[in-house]
Amino acid sequence: MGDILAPVPRRRAKSKWLGLEIGAVVVIALVFVTPFAGGWGFPYHLACSESARGPPAILWTPVVLLNSPFRGSANATGLLIENGAPAPGAGGTITAVNGSSEGLFALAPWQLYSTSNQWVLGDGLGSPCIAPELATLLPGAIASPNGSWVTPVQLAAPGNVYSSNVPTQLALDGYESVAFDLNFNDSVHSTGGHGTCGAEGVGLAQSLEAINVTVPLGGYHLPAQVPDVVSLSYFLGPDGNWLIEVTPSAGLAFDFYPCAP
Repeated sequence: MGDILAPVPRRRAKSKWLGLEIGAVVVIALVFVTPFAGGWGFPYHLACSESARGPPAILWTPVVLLNSPFRGSANATGLLIENGAPAPGAGGTITAVNGSSEGLFALAPWQLYSTSNQWVLGDGLGSPCIAPELATLLPGAIASPNGSWVTPVQLAAPGNVYSSNVPTQLALDGYESVAFDLNFNDSVHSTGGHGTCGAEGVGLAQSLEAINVTVPLGGYHLPAQVPDVVSLSYFLGPDGNWLIEVTPSAGLAFDFYPCAP
């Protein structure tokens, strides 16, 4: 009689467990890998993480910036916004005449952040970082050394035929400002022109929800926005022509030339 072979249920059990182990690895791979490849599994999304670098810097921050057309006038009312609400006391009205440029400024804290992209568990739309560093206006506008919440500054005297040589930064009472630009540069941002030759003057209106600035922090010059509510009105006098541009900081700039004889 030949040898009796031993039964092999254990081999089958090993094959069964081996199959389960392989299946578990495949499931884990699908769960943790496929979200990055458009597959199925636990939902992930890309988020931008911000890390503060150093203490906040107190900088003069524009609440209103305003150019007057030559042979005309302008006025504006602005209010700084913090956390979606008006900042206490950080608002006011200014007037500019006959080519002058004016600003209304508040002392406010700006924070420099470093950013990095991170995968985050959970549903959500991806929001990757747009720059490795950014500057953010923090709540908490402070009173100036003279005790007021806002300070008017004449940036250019009356008599400018066109909005040029307007300072782009200021230093006042021991504080520097963010950088801004009210100058008439070229026709890239031009909204066209307006003439009143042989006619009465005409009014224009503009409204803003932010002022574009550049923030000097940590050796960087970072683009940022000042959340704001600004209403501006301009008056172009009779018998004149003006080219009109939207400046980098979002106000209007003017270039005057006379009517033909």
